[in-house]
Amino acid sequence: MGKRARPRPARAAAFRGRQKIVRKRVGSLHGRVLKPGTVKRYTVYDEDFFRWCRRTGRTIPKSTIAFDALLCAYAEEIWLEGDSKCVLANTSSGLVYFTVSLKGKLPGALAALQSLVEARAWSSRSFFDSPYDASRGGILRASWAPTGGDHDSCGASLYFAYG
Repeated sequence: MGKRARPRPARAAAFRGRQKIVRKRVGSLHGRVLKPGTVKRYTVYDEDFFRWCRRTGRTIPKSTIAFDALLCAYAEEIWLEGDSKCVLANTSSGLVYFTVSLKGKLPGALAALQSLVEARAWSSRSFFDSPYDASRGGILRASWAPTGGDHDSCGASLYFAYG
């Protein structure tokens, strides 16, 4: 900020000085957005994500489009392992919280999360309760793949495949 045309009165300057000390002790605004427990949970899930990247030999891409595709691959892994949808929700929320520039730039991960939610709803009821369902052999299948093109996002589709 620039210099003020008129200096502040001594009382106002003293008040601002006290405010500055208190605010410094309290911490940054970004650090006060979420409760400490939430930040801790996000940290744990994000560390799991980066551990998965190291374990599978994946590198963290520089572009958000490629990073979104990496999150989609992680979502596929979550689906295959049978993990809860909260794993992807906490991971993506944590990544956006710690890297604010990712906000709104992970449409594929969001679509994958929606597909996980829908898949959990469908899989919560038994498909083989009736002989009709069992005879058709319906299976639930989710797939996420980058769509490319002008949108550069990761699309998600959830559908039934009858074999």
